[in-house]
Amino acid sequence: MGYVYDKVKEALGGVKFSSSHQSIVKDWSPNGVKALVIYRDFIFVANHVKMPKVIPLDVNEFAMDLQQNGRTGALHNLLAQRQLSCMEEFYVDSVFMNYPGAMDMAAYIGKLVNERSRLRFHGYISNANVEELREKFSKAKLNSDPIYSYALDGSRKATLSYIGVNNPVWYKNYNLRPQYYTLDADNGDLHRWFTKSEGIIADKLASQAKEMEADGIEKALNILVQQDLQVLNEVMIYLSLGMYLKNAHADKIFTCVRHGMSEGQKNFKQTIKGLLPQHLNSALSVAGSQGGSVNNLARAYKYFNIFDNRDGVFVNLEELTEMVKNRSGLLQFVGLLDSVLYETWLEMENHYSEGKLIMIIEAQKYKDDIPSGRFRTAIGMGEGSGCNYGLMCVLLGVCGWNHESFKRYLQTAKSKKTD
Repeated sequence: MGYVYDKVKEALGGVKFSSSHQSIVKDWSPNGVKALVIYRDFIFVANHVKMPKVIPLDVNEFAMDLQQNGRTGALHNLLAQRQLSCMEEFYVDSVFMNYPGAMDMAAYIGKLVNERSRLRFHGYISNANVEELREKFSKAKLNSDPIYSYALDGSRKATLSYIGVNNPVWYKNYNLRPQYYTLDADNGDLHRWFTKSEGIIADKLASQAKEMEADGIEKALNILVQQDLQVLNEVMIYLSLGMYLKNAHADKIFTCVRHGMSEGQKNFKQTIKGLLPQHLNSALSVAGSQGGSVNNLARAYKYFNIFDNRDGVFVNLEELTEMVKNRSGLLQFVGLLDSVLYETWLEMENHYSEGKLIMIIEAQKYKDDIPSGRFRTAIGMGEGSGCNYGLMCVLLGVCGWNHESFKRYLQTAKSKKTD
């Protein structure tokens, strides 16, 4: 295969990574990978229970191989050969944006996220320094800091264009396979690590909530803005869907969903008591310096009318604290989607009974990803523990889309507009 393909395979375990296993592997597991960075002159692998690993690359060989655009081996196909479901961060050189045949980030990440992975952040990296990566992840390992993230490291030198995965309980996800890997067994290093770190991370998150109460509103807003950045990709899809439906023909389904979005937004309270745009200046500045899409987020805040301009009304720290604990973000996007789907369901009941069946079919596809709320109760599903992803899947599905097909439509529409 190609130069980069073979080097990535070597970094991830060589034959153990790419070959089927006829017997239990004793000293390796794909679940050991915590972070993976594929850059033009190195491959960096941070591990959960071992120190980081670095494979140097020849920049000239890298450049020549990249010109093949995957014909000598696509990296997304290689990575998909093993479930890297315990990987928390994944970044590739920004040059790959021009070579989707070599590394199709969207296709790979979409599959990984759907497998209930531990993934927190993914994206593109530039100005990377392997020694800095080694130092930071080694320090986190030596300090037994399982919550460390390079994306959220304010002192990092590399430039990241990253997307946060809406995965609030990421630290509870470790899909171990002891039937294949000794390290994954109950007494194995990885199982012991994940079990121990789950408690440590839960305590740290609880401690962060308490610190936020002491440190005040600014820190709360920083956390809430970061939470919103993690769901921003879904928010932008929601807004694009709204624009599409606004201009779509008067189809019964589209009419009901359009009504549901209008009523759902109107009936769901998103205004934050006493919050003014200037209160977010610092939080948005910090997020922007870390590569977050703050312009889109600022537009979303304005669109969803989260600000409260009443005189004599002040931000309530207790309310913000509760939002941080619930991981709702300032947009409270899960609650909004639940309200929209609930209102759509009511509209279907009143004006298009066949639409109810479509909603039930779509909801059944994603029943494990739909959180508790009025919509889940209305369709008789009982309690659930999903997130905004499941709700967005249902909303798109009712309209005849899924995430990938709708994104392709948007890209096609954009291309036609520029022609």
